[in-house]
Amino acid sequence: MTPHRASHLALTLLVGAAGAGCSLNDNAMLRSDDAGVRVTVGDIDLALSSGGAQVTSGILGFYLSDQPDTCLAVAQAPVSRAVIFRVRVAAQTDGTTAATVVPPTLTPAPGQAVADIRTQTGGSTTSRFDGMSGTIAWSQGTSGSWSIDQLDVGFGGTTDRVQLAALHFPTCP
Repeated sequence: MTPHRASHLALTLLVGAAGAGCSLNDNAMLRSDDAGVRVTVGDIDLALSSGGAQVTSGILGFYLSDQPDTCLAVAQAPVSRAVIFRVRVAAQTDGTTAATVVPPTLTPAPGQAVADIRTQTGGSTTSRFDGMSGTIAWSQGTSGSWSIDQLDVGFGGTTDRVQLAALHFPTCP
């Protein structure tokens, strides 16, 4: 991807996210044709359909996918092709909900985030790019929902970046 295309893509995602609100409703649904949110990283193209958030062992995970129910797609591997973008974050020790994206690690330390985007078929990964740099800021809503307030992730093996803002997610069961 050329630097111009990468900048245009980033601007398009930010404008599309802000303009559409990119709010996922109570059923974790966002029609990508309405919001126009598309992410391309290397050979992976994600037309955002739904998302969800889940806290496991003190680590908050944000998941975005092309599946109608991201929570279900994460819990049970879809038989067909699925694209999943995952960001796992650990709040800073003072509770600040912002983190720096670091190269892959099993568990992010306080103030760190790890990210990847992958294509899976029947649960087997067919293509994957790991986040190597960037930042994320998030917040929790009063109803237990979560928001990515700002996200910027750069990936290894490509100059592509994912930049999104104002995405709201239900908590996965």
